Amino acid sequence: MERSKKRPVSNTVMFSLCFAVCFAALIHVEIELHAHRKMLQVLNQQREGKTQLLNSMHEKTVDPMLHSDSDKGE
Repeated sequence: MERSKKRPVSNTVMFSLCFAVCFAALIHVEIELHAHRKMLQVLNQQREGKTQLLNSMHEKTVDPMLHSDSDKGE
C-alpha cells in the first residue's frame, strides 16, 4: 500500500487566503460601524426632539408664573 503524499501549500496561496479573510473581516466591521453610526444619529435626533419639547413645555409653565409674580409686586 502506497501512502498518498500531500503537496505543501505554497506561500502565495496562504497569503492570498489570509488576505481574503482579513479583507472580509474588515468589510464586516465597516458594515457594523455604519449601522451603529446610523443608530446613534437616530437616537440623537430623538433626544434633541425630546429636549426641545421639554424646553418649550418648561417655558410655557415658567413664563406665566414670572408674569404673575411681577403683576403682584406692582
